[in-house]
Amino acid sequence: MSENGYEHLLSVKDLHTSFFTDNGEVQAVNGVSFNLDAGKVLGIVGESGSGKSVTAYSVMLEMWTTKSGNNDCQFGRVDTAATTAP
Repeated sequence: MSENGYEHLLSVKDLHTSFFTDNGEVQAVNGVSFNLDAGKVLGIVGESGSGKSVTAYSVMLEMWTTKSGNNDCQFGRVDTAATTAP
């Protein structure tokens, strides 16, 4: 448990994101899981087209929407007032 009372600042478990086209469903992200702790840096690497940007976008979308899909994203408290730019 961290000092802010949360186990992780961000915890993503079994993230799935699909796009529906005229040719059917395209699974862009299939079962991604990771944790990010306060004061740590997370790098997402992979080949071109592997779903890095879609993963980040999906997590941000989960943060700002009230309608949650089948994804399990848990967010700790982020104090933006105490954050300074490098």
